[in-house]
Amino acid sequence: FVDNFKNISNKDKQTISNLGKTAINITAKGSLKKALLKGLISTSPGNAKIDITYNKRHNNSPIKLSGKVSTENFNIGQLINNKLLGNVGVKTEFNASIANSKINGSFLGDISHFQFKNYTYQGIKTLFDLEDQKINGSLIIDDSNIDIVIAGEALLNNKAPILDLHIEANDVALYKLNLLNKYPEHHLSATAHAEYNGANFNDAIANLSVNELKFISPSQDGIEIDNINIELNNQISPQYISINSDIIDGEVEGNYDFATLAHSVKDIISHHLPSLISAECIETALNINKPQTLNNLNFNFTIKDN
Repeated sequence: FVDNFKNISNKDKQTISNLGKTAINITAKGSLKKALLKGLISTSPGNAKIDITYNKRHNNSPIKLSGKVSTENFNIGQLINNKLLGNVGVKTEFNASIANSKINGSFLGDISHFQFKNYTYQGIKTLFDLEDQKINGSLIIDDSNIDIVIAGEALLNNKAPILDLHIEANDVALYKLNLLNKYPEHHLSATAHAEYNGANFNDAIANLSVNELKFISPSQDGIEIDNINIELNNQISPQYISINSDIIDGEVEGNYDFATLAHSVKDIISHHLPSLISAECIETALNINKPQTLNNLNFNFTIKDN
């Protein structure tokens, strides 16, 4: 059945195949102007309940969709062949209108549990509003080992998307979340603001400001940084990336491919500080391969006394 789809990628075909034995038990009522779809879709990774209302009053009026979709224990990792992901339980509500290939509407999600790297996150709520290619939204995680709020907006267009995000994180236990394999007593807290404008990083202008960064244990052992500010501009020549913080100031300037920049930094650090860190260590940590583009860079960094 899946092999009959000729215009989709092999990856998408595999995802469809991973649904396994699928049963669709849906009741449809109504007409071409107004209809109700309600029922259950059963697949190998899990089941989904749907309750959707369709409304289109006239030929020229927008299509209106509203309803609810929920899952109790859907295995996302099984669906997309990703061993880092596991089961998710979601209840969503949406209200949208579609006209002239444009979608406006709102989306509310309540995620009771979500498994990532063998940890089950709980207490996740999302809210998104979409209007004229502009998305406003928030993500809140209120879990025993992570308290984080992400809010912002995105302007989506074909040329250069614009993103603006604000993040507040408190008492994030990276070790218990299986995101670190050491520092079991340390917790991370910080606020951050990020702005991004560009189709990709090679032509982007971006700014990241991190304030009141703390990664400390109950005995106050760890690191505290009042402010880190990182700017990059890849729309001019020479391109540049600058950093200013309590512990280091510096700038990278030149002509480079952003995708291969990490490899160039690795070569410079391992050459000038071989006793501190080896090239193999950095390459393994960053999971970077040999670059296909020659980067021409100038570095200027000052490490401050602290």
